[in-house]
Amino acid sequence: MTAQPPELWPRAHVARVTVDRRGIRTVTVNCPWCHRAHTHGWPTTDPDVGLRHSHCRKNPGLVYRVTGEHLAWRKYQAGRW
Repeated sequence: MTAQPPELWPRAHVARVTVDRRGIRTVTVNCPWCHRAHTHGWPTTDPDVGLRHSHCRKNPGLVYRVTGEHLAWRKYQAGRW
């Protein structure tokens, strides 16, 4: 059995971007497996969120791709959140 390339992995769309007073950026995504919100760090040095592991209780550690971060970041910068 061959592993799937990352572009075929499930996707989780960014629902929200936040930056705390210390400048730490996070994204909240809708998990493709449990359909709940999961929050992940997004270092300001990284242009993309990339791949993340799920925080699901039943399926922890499953990998998915995060999408939509650029639009969400532009919304955040524009003050629409």
